[in-house]
Amino acid sequence: MAPQDRRPGEGSSWNISELALRWPQVTLFFIAVVAIAGTLAYFKLGQREDPDFTFRAMVIRSIWPGASAEQTDQQVTDRIEKKLQEIPYFKFTRSYSRAGESLIILELLDTAPASKAAGACMVRVLPESEPLE
Repeated sequence: MAPQDRRPGEGSSWNISELALRWPQVTLFFIAVVAIAGTLAYFKLGQREDPDFTFRAMVIRSIWPGASAEQTDQQVTDRIEKKLQEIPYFKFTRSYSRAGESLIILELLDTAPASKAAGACMVRVLPESEPLE
């Protein structure tokens, strides 16, 4: 018997549409079971309003009024970057210097402890003579 000569329900192929139309009660039962299971699964999902994560990046900005971009880069930005490279969890820095202003973005490794990172950065960058306030 050729495939085009088959009547609905004959043969070994499964026709889900035909079965759904033939037994609508069973179809509605399975739809209800899937909907209830989905609703229960949704309410059992783990969720946190504010998940714990720490940004391991710092911004160091320094102002030197009246200095040129080259002076700021050589005398401020480069010195601070060299000191930051001594930090144990150093990953990379990105710096921007313009006339009278230096901006350095420090990124630390993901393994850096958040509680010690800021303190280590300040100890390296700030001179010992200046008190921390």
